[in-house]
Amino acid sequence: MATFESQTINELFHQGEWPGKCHDVADLPNTQALSRLDDRGIPDMTKIWKLRIGGAGRLWGFLVGHVFHIIWW
Repeated sequence: MATFESQTINELFHQGEWPGKCHDVADLPNTQALSRLDDRGIPDMTKIWKLRIGGAGRLWGFLVGHVFHIIWW
């Protein structure tokens, strides 16, 4: 995580596959994840971003402007 502190949003999320990647919310294969978005009151988001934090670890959230809002890991 410390390496992310010095990176810009562009470096994190707009370099291709890693460390960050964008997905269409509607294409998420996990129906529980989609239900959790509804439960949290944020079903209107169309894109969700994934940030690889090492190994199998991922942070999932929404990118609004230059702020990554983490919703689960």
